[in-house]
Amino acid sequence: MIDFDAMVKNEDMADVILFLVSRREDGMSYPSIDRFFGRHKADEKYRSYNIKLIHETKKLEDNGSVLGGKSYKKGPNWKEPKFVTEKNTESANITLAKPTGKLALLTLFY
Repeated sequence: MIDFDAMVKNEDMADVILFLVSRREDGMSYPSIDRFFGRHKADEKYRSYNIKLIHETKKLEDNGSVLGGKSYKKGPNWKEPKFVTEKNTESANITLAKPTGKLALLTLFY
């Protein structure tokens, strides 16, 4: 099981966003990303996590890592986050398999 609290606590916000948008083919909406960070204690790491989230998503959109619109999706310059490729943290026992259906939503939004 993925420890999302540890992921938010130990990893860079931009890397977590890159991980989240890669989990589903149709990406992830901004409100869902915001809820994810709120649910997993981002306020303990970032004083105003939702303001930082606005800046991080804009920066990722500007450099082509994510594509905005109805939801954020992998962009042409998307790269797998370092914590996934290096597997050197508690939150790195992750695979980027493409879950489908209701189980995928339960896994991501438990």
